[in-house]
Amino acid sequence: MRSIWIALRRASVDNHTIWKWSDGSPFVYENWQLFQPNDCCGDDVTCAKMNWLLLSGAWFDTSCLEKLGVVCKYDPSMRTVPITTTEANSVLRENPNPLDGESIKFTCDAVTQNLAVLR
Repeated sequence: MRSIWIALRRASVDNHTIWKWSDGSPFVYENWQLFQPNDCCGDDVTCAKMNWLLLSGAWFDTSCLEKLGVVCKYDPSMRTVPITTTEANSVLRENPNPLDGESIKFTCDAVTQNLAVLR
């Protein structure tokens, strides 16, 4: 799989297009591919994916209907099961099952109780 969902969504605020993380965290880092986001190909281009194989993790806007894997992020301090690392601020897990962009948040919310901690 070359691309994965990154839980970034396009929104319209006061007639301006902005991008927001699905968990509400501040949007302080971006890695858009040159000429992206380009809003190409219709109104349903409201999700973002990361191409990690050929383009060094560059981001692209895309239709939320595309089926991709997803990377979920969560705060390890919110876990109910003790973790063994003290240095992590967030933990990532890739879900290898292709999902559409509308399923990202639901899927990530459902799996956060069973994630392995990366060191």
